[in-house]
Amino acid sequence: MGPDNQPKTALPSNLVRKMLSYRLVMFGLLSFAYMLVVFHRMSTAVISVDLVDAFSILPVSLGILGSMYFYPYSLMQIPAGMLADSIGPRKLVAFSLLIAGLGAVLFGSAPTFQVAVFGRLLIGIGLSAVFVPTLKILSVWFRQNEFATLTGILNSVGSLGSLIAAVPLAYIVLAIGWRQAIIIIGALTAVVAAAVYILVRNNPRDKGYPSIDEIDGIPAAAAPAGQKTPVWQGLWLVLSNRHAWPLFFRGFISSGGWTGLQTMWGIPYLMQVVGLDRIGASSLLMMISIGSLISCPIGGYISDRVMRSRRKPVLISAVLSNLLWVPLAFFSDRLTQPVLLVIFLLMGLVGGLGVAGFAMIKELFPPALTGTVNGTNNFFGMFGGAVYQVILGAIIGQYVNAATPNIYPPEAFRAAFMFLFFNITAGTIAVFFTKETMPEPVSGHKIAGTA
Repeated sequence: MGPDNQPKTALPSNLVRKMLSYRLVMFGLLSFAYMLVVFHRMSTAVISVDLVDAFSILPVSLGILGSMYFYPYSLMQIPAGMLADSIGPRKLVAFSLLIAGLGAVLFGSAPTFQVAVFGRLLIGIGLSAVFVPTLKILSVWFRQNEFATLTGILNSVGSLGSLIAAVPLAYIVLAIGWRQAIIIIGALTAVVAAAVYILVRNNPRDKGYPSIDEIDGIPAAAAPAGQKTPVWQGLWLVLSNRHAWPLFFRGFISSGGWTGLQTMWGIPYLMQVVGLDRIGASSLLMMISIGSLISCPIGGYISDRVMRSRRKPVLISAVLSNLLWVPLAFFSDRLTQPVLLVIFLLMGLVGGLGVAGFAMIKELFPPALTGTVNGTNNFFGMFGGAVYQVILGAIIGQYVNAATPNIYPPEAFRAAFMFLFFNITAGTIAVFFTKETMPEPVSGHKIAGTA
């Protein structure tokens, strides 16, 4: 926060400095936790070949194993949001990370396919209550005009999880095996759970700090109302809002496409159709994460400070992302490595503009419903990931010879990607039915910049 942009307040300056600094410590820790969430989500792409060999499974079973993360994750999003609004994010995130760590250890040591499925189930349940409660923390500790930027940074750090789950994980798996790699990351997840419990607080008052509205000198009458809404009434308010449904619909379809490509079928496609080895395929698919890492914080800043709009960047992101699926849908068996590198990098870059959608959906509702609305929004996105994992496995499985279950022909991926393209097109059309939600600054009060 620059010297010309310091908030005018009669509060003790040392308390103000401590609050503005401590929230960054919490944000850094929760961002690291979310990086682990994304790592667990994406890790099955790199080890998919190992999973087939270890458990002797067909494509549909592999899709089911991958989806076991997404089903519990998606189904827990609304309860996680409601719990974040009612009991607070701190204990929720810590306990959830602990469950995920135990699930990862079980998955890595699973003697049978059934035990592996149960391990992934526990991982999905545990990691379901990290992202949404983190957004709740952001809404309490930070300013409204910082939310999209911080959400972009959060997603960018999450992209680091994708990067680590690509080439670095591929090298680690080659060195120590997939089982040991997953067990180690499970232990790390449990350690982060303890750190969250020790360091994170639900609101500044829990640390004896002033709130952000008090720091900015916003009178209670001008500050957003903080009264609690009964959880089921809050859920009904979210589900009955017609402006939210285009975003829910697009999230369901778009997440299905992204997760289908990044978490399961992208690596087999690049290895069997393009002809790359595991490291080469991981490196190429990693371009999506690199693009997201660059563009997510920029996309949030563009929404908050440049366009002063939520709808415009989300719409631009949806249209451009949709166009990038055209070559995959119609020419997947003819795409070269350099062309795919450009496509994947652009997918990540233009996708980053879409982080404004998190702010858009939040701003349709009062602050007391932040957890519930983000949980509902995340439910549709993650449920789409679960559903599309299985559907894509079924489509690809139609082209696989039972005598050679490990070989997926080019036409299998073309059919799967074409299915995704037409679905994503429907999701893009839905974005045109959204409305602008960018709030106006509170009249008469200076809004300070990010600390």
